[in-house]
Amino acid sequence: MKLVRIGRDAPWELYDLAKDRTELHDLALEQPATAKDLAAKWDVWAIRAHVKPYPDKVGKAKNDKKKSADAE
Repeated sequence: MKLVRIGRDAPWELYDLAKDRTELHDLALEQPATAKDLAAKWDVWAIRAHVKPYPDKVGKAKNDKKKSADAE
């Protein structure tokens, strides 16, 4: 199974690569539990890999602003 999305705000798409190697049939609505489980695993990885929290438009992570404000 492969979970993908285009951009951080797009919905997740789920594909069974064993049956659909060209990713034409999104299974996210048919298998919401699988999509939710894989999305949760992605979130854990994203935090560990420092992908999250997402940076704001200036390029700093949202938590960095709070930390610097708390230090002042």
